[in-house]
Amino acid sequence: MSIIQGNNVGPTNDASTISGTSGDDRLLGGGRDDTIAGNDGDDFIDGGRGRDFLLGNEGNDIVFGQAGRDVVLGGRGDDLVRGGTGFDTVEGGFGTDILEGGADDDVFVFFARTAGFADDDAEAGSAIDTIIDFEEGDSIALAKFGEIDVIVTQVGGDVVISVDVDGEGGEDAYNIAIVENTTAQEVESAIVFDDSPF
Repeated sequence: MSIIQGNNVGPTNDASTISGTSGDDRLLGGGRDDTIAGNDGDDFIDGGRGRDFLLGNEGNDIVFGQAGRDVVLGGRGDDLVRGGTGFDTVEGGFGTDILEGGADDDVFVFFARTAGFADDDAEAGSAIDTIIDFEEGDSIALAKFGEIDVIVTQVGGDVVISVDVDGEGGEDAYNIAIVENTTAQEVESAIVFDDSPF
């Protein structure tokens, strides 16, 4: 296994642990199972083949899992998070993120602490993620929310997912995601509660 730090790294031939710098990094995995974290800056991360764990961290990042069963996380910032081919787990983190699972059955994860929030100090509903390729077989996992009401609303050809933390509507209800080109019924049937999605 290789342990590498830098701002223009890869691809490598063996399983690697790669970390970025405080700047804008380009970090590429290879054909093995890689762990790649972007650190600060607006990073481009590509896991390549293999079963990878990828994290954009701070900044507005582009994070691609590519082939393999990957865990692909945006972190903080407004990220593009894409699974690729394989059964992937995709999560945006803080910020307004674009989520794409790619081919095969994927899990889109929304944590209570980050979903709908631009950052730690922002108001609920200040950031909304968009799932751009929701398909039959995908699931939407809500994690660490506790007892909530989930509201699924059809808006034209898209669906808006909202959560109501006290079950009474009003200011405690806020949007966490837009799911493009689908129906409310399909989204409702795909929602699961899973406090340990990866």
